[in-house]
Amino acid sequence: RAAAALISQIVSPPFFEELRTEKQLGYIVFASSMTLLEVPGIALVVQSPVENPAALATHMMGFLKDFHAALKRMDGKEFARHQTALIGNIMEEETRLQERTNRYWTELDREHYEFDLRERLVEAVRVATRDQIESFFRKNLLNASRKQISLYAFGRTREPEVPGRSALSGADAILVQDPSAFKKDKAFFPP
Repeated sequence: RAAAALISQIVSPPFFEELRTEKQLGYIVFASSMTLLEVPGIALVVQSPVENPAALATHMMGFLKDFHAALKRMDGKEFARHQTALIGNIMEEETRLQERTNRYWTELDREHYEFDLRERLVEAVRVATRDQIESFFRKNLLNASRKQISLYAFGRTREPEVPGRSALSGADAILVQDPSAFKKDKAFFPP
């Protein structure tokens, strides 16, 4: 979770800058860490009125490849600034009771009865090295055998065009048309 959160912290501004500001691919463009059922992940989101999903996937993969080189060149001071910013975000005080309640219910739901997930995440971010994060990035975002979910949602004005073997799809990519059947044979979904 710490590596995914730190990568999201580092990637988010340049991802927005390149795909939204420079390439003007869409109005909604962001990168964010996303943990689902205790599985850490990174969401790259682009909502575009001008490009189809295959083209967006190509742009995203191009960004990731180019950014990997920048991550490898990142100096220790810049990396430390990202760590500090992320730690500040994680430890930010909740301003509403609902936010705190949600955090506690999430910890209860995940059976973390010490209620110290934020502190443990902060410690993991604090001790992470740039080399560890670069390795995680390479393995989980660039490796052809990485696990990923690509979700395409189509507006009413565009015919659905699902990319076959797009830039973000691996060789073993499948189109899920029946979510229940898909989940049934996956070990990470409980029966």
